Amino acid sequence: MRCKKPHFLMEIILIPLFYYVLLGFVIIFSVINNLDLLLKITNNNFLLNIYISFELTISSILIIYSLMNINYVLLVIGILIFFSTIYTLWIKDEAVKIMNSMGNKYDYTGAFFCFLIAGLIYYFDFTG
Repeated sequence: MRCKKPHFLMEIILIPLFYYVLLGFVIIFSVINNLDLLLKITNNNFLLNIYISFELTISSILIIYSLMNINYVLLVIGILIFFSTIYTLWIKDEAVKIMNSMGNKYDYTGAFFCFLIAGLIYYFDFTG
């Protein structure tokens, strides 16, 4: 007889999915209203550390979920997000300079990648 997984663990994938969708919409809202929230976050060291810790937590949740469900594509996505976030933490000063030089292009790129990651998580979780 097979061991049944707890029900709450099956819905843990909704945390990264909703995070990336919500972050994408926040970035779009920021672009529409000329708020430049991502530039303000990256220029403030405290807010940047909070953002990086959220990214690390979300990628860890994605990695744990993919290991529980034996979904290797989500595992690769989670590991890529985790290592890119660790790398950003390592080169924080250079990353802030790059983000400041890109300006609004960084907002568009960030929104695109948030929706892309959310779409990949949705596709590979519900079809895998």
